[in-house]
Amino acid sequence: MTNTREILLRAAARVVRDQGSKAFTLDAVAEVAGVSKGGLLYHFPSKDALVWAMAAERVDALRSQLDGYREANPAATLLEAYVATIDADQTDMDAAVLIAAAEQPRRGADVRADFAALLAQVTDGLTDPVLGDIVRLAADALWLTSLLHLDQFDDHRRDAVIGRLVELARRADSEDPPE
Repeated sequence: MTNTREILLRAAARVVRDQGSKAFTLDAVAEVAGVSKGGLLYHFPSKDALVWAMAAERVDALRSQLDGYREANPAATLLEAYVATIDADQTDMDAAVLIAAAEQPRRGADVRADFAALLAQVTDGLTDPVLGDIVRLAADALWLTSLLHLDQFDDHRRDAVIGRLVELARRADSEDPPE
């Protein structure tokens, strides 16, 4: 069974998805979640706390996606897993990452540090870390353009782009010297 905290996080994400960030208020979240504002404040004492909890939830979900991919593909590097799953399960929680970064650029140091550490792990120890950085940044751009509905790829082209990025991710960790 889903707990109240999870219900509130999902409701907050739905508010952002359905109504936009300007409509993202504690009152709107409480209404969508079907709880009183006091009930919401019990779990999240401020809008800041709610936003950063949403961002932390997304980082945790990404970590779980990476772990799941690597369990199914034991030879995969973390970079390959990152690229292969970057677009697999965009959630409403992804918008929280953008809200958190845009509305509170100096807050959420712990979530930022956790996410930065995860991103550093993605390319850590690669044979060609620069190629790894390029691949990760391209995957990030793919995620962002999709989230903002800016990407013009059909599914076939998108799959081909992801496939090529996976190939490059593997090459970034190959023993062959970079070209």
